[in-house]
Amino acid sequence: MQTMGKGNKKAVRNAGAATHVLVTTHGHENLFRKDDRAYVHAGESPEGTVVVKKYVADLAPGDMVLQHGTAAKASLDEIDRALREDDLLYRHSIDQLFVTDANGVERPRLQQFLFDALAKKSPKGIDASKLDQTHQRRLAAAYLSERLSRIQVRFASKLAAHDGEKHKASRSPDTIGD
Repeated sequence: MQTMGKGNKKAVRNAGAATHVLVTTHGHENLFRKDDRAYVHAGESPEGTVVVKKYVADLAPGDMVLQHGTAAKASLDEIDRALREDDLLYRHSIDQLFVTDANGVERPRLQQFLFDALAKKSPKGIDASKLDQTHQRRLAAAYLSERLSRIQVRFASKLAAHDGEKHKASRSPDTIGD
C-alpha cells in the first residue's frame, strides 16, 4: 500500500525569516529546510510510477509527496544511477569499493587486485585474460589459495619470532608474488 499524501506546507519562522517548512501529509508532519528536496508523485507511465525531485520551497498545495515506505516501480539500474547522481556518500562508497579497468568495466577492488596478481606472477597454465572459463578460474583459485597459505605461514613464523611485541599486519599489492 502506498503511503502518499497531499502535501500542505507552512513556513516555520525562526527569529524573522522562514528557514524551514512544515510539510503535512496523511498522518505525517515533517519539518524540512527550504533548500531540502522531496520526492513528488508526477503521474503514471507504462513503466510505473513517475517521481520527480522538487525543492521543498517549490512544493505546491496538493503535491503528492512520497513518504517513507512508499512503493515506486524502479529497476536496480535506475536506483543505482539516481544514487550516483544525487548522493555524494554513495558515490564515494562506490569509488572506495570498485575500480574501473581500461575497458571501462567496473570491478570490485579485491577482484581487480587478484587479477593483477595473476597477471604479474602466474604459473604455467593460468591465463589471467581467460578467467571467464571455469577451468582457468579453478587453476587461479588453487594458485591464489596456495600463495595465501604460504604467506600466512611466513607471517605466523615472523609473529612467533617477535612474541610479545605489538604488530600490525599489512601487505601491499606488490608483495603478493614474493
